[in-house]
Amino acid sequence: MDRLKVEAHSVVQASGEHLRAELDDATVLLHLSSGEYYSLGGVAGQIWQLLQEPITVSALIDQLLLQYQVDEARCRAETMSMLERLQAEGFLTVQSA
Repeated sequence: MDRLKVEAHSVVQASGEHLRAELDDATVLLHLSSGEYYSLGGVAGQIWQLLQEPITVSALIDQLLLQYQVDEARCRAETMSMLERLQAEGFLTVQSA
């Protein structure tokens, strides 16, 4: 099955294919199928928290812009890149709005 492309209007959410633990300033994820561990710190950890409930990509970016002083274009580009990586690794579900 083809994956939906992550776009601004897409609804994204953390998939259920992982276990999560909070360690110091990082979120550590274990992918249940592959057995791979991933560590998300800083802004990436905040994005992961926001992904616990369904949210549109544009609303996610708006939340980040409210919390961090960052250029909107940079925030959008880096967030989209992270979401695409999370999707490729099986940590993200994507639905069309």
